[in-house]
Amino acid sequence: MKQLYTIKEISQLYGIGVDSIRYYETKGLISPQRGDNNYRYYSLNDIFILNIIRDLLALDFSTEQIKDYLDAFSLSHTITLYETEKERVQTEISKLNEIYESLNYRSDMLRFYRHLDATTITIKEYPIRYGYELESQMRSDEETDFVIKQLHRKHQEELDELGDLDIGAIPSYDDINQGILNTMQSVFFIGDEETDDYDFILPAGTYISIFYQGSYKKSVANLKKIINVAHEHGYTSDNRPFEIYRIDNRYTQNESEFLTEVQLKLNDKKTA
Repeated sequence: MKQLYTIKEISQLYGIGVDSIRYYETKGLISPQRGDNNYRYYSLNDIFILNIIRDLLALDFSTEQIKDYLDAFSLSHTITLYETEKERVQTEISKLNEIYESLNYRSDMLRFYRHLDATTITIKEYPIRYGYELESQMRSDEETDFVIKQLHRKHQEELDELGDLDIGAIPSYDDINQGILNTMQSVFFIGDEETDDYDFILPAGTYISIFYQGSYKKSVANLKKIINVAHEHGYTSDNRPFEIYRIDNRYTQNESEFLTEVQLKLNDKKTA
């Protein structure tokens, strides 16, 4: 049986790229002999080590871990290394599960709102909702996006990724009263989970919602419309409506696909 093999033979026999074999050498994982012609020659022991390397790489070990493993090659060290790697893998599994849940939530949410009839009117009881808010005068979508990212960066330790959040804006009613349209005075994130670190609370109670598709130029008309819709359903309100962006430029560049929800907290229902 041959005792020495060239790098080309090793590559062909084991399906390992020549560059990979040379890389393992630079990392000190294998030490081929040099012939009179300065060619590399690999022993059966090098081949044995290459098998170990390939096995550990398949288990997602780094070359640094493999070097450490080979430098202290014993049963006790092998078990310790495996246990350490198990912990790392379990952490990765937890992260991947979180990513999966986030993707699942976003997919379900977008599918729901994609097929929602924009003429839908809902009246729903909500629990207390906690909000994070950043005030800034915004006159364009780009300015609003910038402030949203500022708010998220400010609270990124407590908050999920932007795609998992209910994001909305509060219009500048002073500007609306002066006939200046499409100006926002603040952006916010809201959630159901109780927290000590919040900027405002949406109180529990009955809220009415309407929806509109497309451009935010429709915003003012729908902010006025929801008050009339509430009256038509026998409700009054001392509150101001706000918008939640259900489908926006986080998910599509097509403005026609945007879907915005307008919510308004209601007072007690009118009585005759």
